[in-house]
Amino acid sequence: MKIKVESSCISRKRCFLYTILLFILAGVFEIGGGYLVWLWLRENKGALFGLLGGLIFRSK
Repeated sequence: MKIKVESSCISRKRCFLYTILLFILAGVFEIGGGYLVWLWLRENKGALFGLLGGLIFRSK
């Protein structure tokens, strides 16, 4: 049984750069969501900060 895997990337270099970009973007969302939750819990910001932080965490 053969499994055919098709890549939508033009070249390996482009796929590598795309993967690195997604990794960096995930890190930004992780830090940003955590910071919003931190502001909500520690700095007594509004519930909107906690909600947005939770949604950003969930979006990963």
